[in-house]
Amino acid sequence: MRRIFTLILLTFIGIQVLSTEMIFKDNDSYPDIEFLHNTGVLDIDLNNLPLTSDALLSAIDNAVLVNQKGKISISTVEETILNKLIRRFNGDNFILREKASIYKNVSINSEKDTVPFHFLNIVYFSKSVSHGIIAFDIKTIYPYKNTDSTLYRMDEWNSTGSDNNNTFIGYYNRAGFILFGRILPAWGQGIADNIFLSNKILPMDGILADFKSGKFSLSFYLVNKNEYHFSNKNSTGNVYLSAHKISADLPFKTYFALKEMIIYKSNLPQLYYLNPVMTYYIAQYNSHSDDNVFWSLELTNRKIKGLLLSGELFIDDFQYEKEDYYIPNKIGFLTSVAYSPDMIDNIVLYGEYCRMNTYTNTHEYPQLAYMYYKVPMSYMSGTDMDNILFGITYRPLNFLSVRWNVSHLRRGEGVLTNSWETERPEVSPDFPSGNITQTLSTALSLEADPFKWLKINLNAEGRRKRENKELILTGYLTVTL
Repeated sequence: MRRIFTLILLTFIGIQVLSTEMIFKDNDSYPDIEFLHNTGVLDIDLNNLPLTSDALLSAIDNAVLVNQKGKISISTVEETILNKLIRRFNGDNFILREKASIYKNVSINSEKDTVPFHFLNIVYFSKSVSHGIIAFDIKTIYPYKNTDSTLYRMDEWNSTGSDNNNTFIGYYNRAGFILFGRILPAWGQGIADNIFLSNKILPMDGILADFKSGKFSLSFYLVNKNEYHFSNKNSTGNVYLSAHKISADLPFKTYFALKEMIIYKSNLPQLYYLNPVMTYYIAQYNSHSDDNVFWSLELTNRKIKGLLLSGELFIDDFQYEKEDYYIPNKIGFLTSVAYSPDMIDNIVLYGEYCRMNTYTNTHEYPQLAYMYYKVPMSYMSGTDMDNILFGITYRPLNFLSVRWNVSHLRRGEGVLTNSWETERPEVSPDFPSGNITQTLSTALSLEADPFKWLKINLNAEGRRKRENKELILTGYLTVTL
């Protein structure tokens, strides 16, 4: 195995990297990257996506060197995954891929299966130029039916629906990158979902920039949060989102990040919210406005070999002056752990707990609530809930991945459209509030890619909510050309 890795290393050093590709969480190769990160093979930052292919190849290069020094061991399965990632991202300056999937959802709880087979086709195009990149992604679903385009960005046309996801142009160098277009970054990673910028929402139109200097990084995200619809084009109440993050690599393999976000209404973007180093909280306070401000503190540590610890505190519009008898603490927190034991190869054990207090992510003005196309922009339902999850990921073969988890979700009656300002209870409600809905879920997924052009996904999820039981079966067949 050492000879193979020596050959890989020499080949990698001898080839000039001709392009950089932006790797988002929906990239087909991301599960492989995440698995190698959790097992400790790749020392790479996945708390700030997109990841550049240059950074990935550099991490692979470093993993080979560390393995040769005997500081880490790499199994045959992990070696195969590394080789696959090198072939995928090394040296391509033109990428044109088409991925066709046939999938079917079956609910055993229903009297009969009324859900037809769906055809999903994704065309991805990427071309690198000198210090730049152009990426195009179009997704088409058939059959598709939607008669209310104010709620969903994808509208029906001849029984089909189409939309663009991560589609942008960009410039990059060793110091960082800047992207213009439709983008959804990930700032902080959860297992079931992210607490800051959920992975459930659609990519938004705007600008994403990331700059690095030594152990420090500054990121900036500016988007138009308005629902994309003709009725909004001449609106003087457009909704914008600005966010920035400063992160640092600290001693003892610790990662720290401070994030801030502002959601505000305006006919045009406001200059003081376009400043990536401006403190949004102070700016909105001095402007006497009632914009929606969010803070987040994130901490990750992997000092202990094979163990990844992560925690994040999410604060929605912190109130330091309380004029009313009761003002809620609109906060959420997310903690997670992943462990890859030395005695068993190719296995990752993980757990997670998240709590979102009642009224978190809500706002007096519904347009400023933390949601996009009626989907919460934070963890799961976005408010009045907590969720605990345990699971395992196992790669028994080079081409097979098995994942199993079990979770318990509690949901109160709070929703993002019901704010504290409109309800004004005199005392703090119980948590979760009102009638509590408890859902116990267990899920098993199998993913196999026996050939470069073929991937098979089989998923089974059982849910128990009060007296109702449901089994959901989903199957995907994907062909990449």
